[in-house]
Amino acid sequence: MNVHNPHPPNEGAVLLQLMDHFLDLSEVLSLEDFLCGWFGTKSAEEVLRDNVEEYVVYGLYNKRRRELTRQELSLLADFMEDLQDAWGLRFAPGRNPALRFMDHVHEPLRVYPKPLLVYAGTEAGAALTHLLLAAQGYRGARTPNRLRCWVLPP
Repeated sequence: MNVHNPHPPNEGAVLLQLMDHFLDLSEVLSLEDFLCGWFGTKSAEEVLRDNVEEYVVYGLYNKRRRELTRQELSLLADFMEDLQDAWGLRFAPGRNPALRFMDHVHEPLRVYPKPLLVYAGTEAGAALTHLLLAAQGYRGARTPNRLRCWVLPP
């Protein structure tokens, strides 16, 4: 059931809650490993403060830094300090131009056309998978948050 919420949550409050949840991950997540993965580098020292800010702006606002309002810039500065405090590290100032992250929303999209047979084969493979799972006794189900999955009844 898709119910429209007549009173959507305040976007600013949701953003603050998201930031707080991310900071809570400091106990279980290695920020250095996370950043190395996103920036495709072996050393976290290569990731400078402006690189991290660019990534945070992309992740939280889906914008570029130059598009932020004064209020958003202030919130970003506070979050960067909280981020460094939570993980007990300091990012070196500056930007490493050699590092890029997957900013697929702002980068040009390259399209590689494929023959229709590729798409038909993919759909046929999915249909065959459904048939095989059903033949093995699995049944389609939905979780309370509407995620679809296969379940093997006892």
